[in-house]
Amino acid sequence: MAHKIMINGVDLADYVIFCEPVPNINCNDDKSTIASQFQFDYSYSGPAVSVDDVVEIYSADNGAVPFFIGFIISKVDDTDERKYLITVAHKLLKLANYLVNYDTLHSHLIGGTADDEEYRAIDNMGYPNVQILYLMEIMCLIAGITLRTSSAHFNFETKFSWENNDTYTHAINDIKIDENVLYSLNQNGAGGHAVFETVENRKLTPTFLDLFQLFTSLFNFASMWSTSGTPKELVIFKVPPLSIPADDDLYSKKIEAIQGDGGGYGFEAQYNIARGDYTSGTLINLGAPPATATSGSQANSLSVYNNLYFLYKNPLGSPGDVLAPTADPSNDGTVTWDGHLLLNKTNALTVNKIRYKYETAISKSSYNVSNFIDLENFQSTLIQDVY
Repeated sequence: MAHKIMINGVDLADYVIFCEPVPNINCNDDKSTIASQFQFDYSYSGPAVSVDDVVEIYSADNGAVPFFIGFIISKVDDTDERKYLITVAHKLLKLANYLVNYDTLHSHLIGGTADDEEYRAIDNMGYPNVQILYLMEIMCLIAGITLRTSSAHFNFETKFSWENNDTYTHAINDIKIDENVLYSLNQNGAGGHAVFETVENRKLTPTFLDLFQLFTSLFNFASMWSTSGTPKELVIFKVPPLSIPADDDLYSKKIEAIQGDGGGYGFEAQYNIARGDYTSGTLINLGAPPATATSGSQANSLSVYNNLYFLYKNPLGSPGDVLAPTADPSNDGTVTWDGHLLLNKTNALTVNKIRYKYETAISKSSYNVSNFIDLENFQSTLIQDVY
């Protein structure tokens, strides 16, 4: 069975003259998900297509579900060759159309079907909190994407002792954020959402895509369109260990040594642990000393949002209860910028790595690496960095 290039529900592959390899899974060096793009040449003889048309790509190996879903973002007329150059973006790019602010998010958070672990309007400290995974689901829902997070319920790599000296292992679905803190992200002060609706107080507000990409880097998520169960859902999951096809299944293998920057890294970011500051009607200075991390001569500057810190679920409390944030993250109330969370970002800048590039049959693809499918040659390119 041949591959299919569906545009608005119609297979137009016969009118595609040439198609670049299509991204299945793609991420930056710091493991943040990329809203990938690719191009194809489309014949004048084909039915009309337009910017914003929905594009779904099906491989010859699995014609039942698309491995790529996106939309046309550009159509360039080549009159000499009697064709159009079509640029397609992953549907995740729709997240860039929405800002992380109260007007966009709040009504969806309170109006959904969340349980208290996913969203708690008034928690044990008197403020609202939202689970990170549920926040990602809601952001995608607003942008027209169904996100499946069931594969992402894994243990977070920290443990802590609390009260009766029992040791708890955090799961990723135990990590939450104060809803009010969301609306102060990247700002130079703390305050209620209305404070940052005035131009004089507002710095650049992150988009949904910015936050989605940040979470995938910090928590080591990968994403791909579902290949089983409900079709056309975006699935996020913990990146598993390296798994490469056997040599007999490889068409080619390239190995590249990449030198890290020995100059190290540095950053500063501030936040207030008093959650009530994020409900204030006036701008409050960020009084805590900047959270910092440094390495070497700090030759590389990491971009880190002010006001972004996470909360732990209270394992002995009611659903939706959280531990009180503390100025000292080692005291286990706060998940903040530390060496663990920034591991993927610092590795990308400073650590030597080996980059493996493999060509193999589509059916032998490993879905834990950056993965591009060549429809023309019925093969897949896998790219994996090993530190």
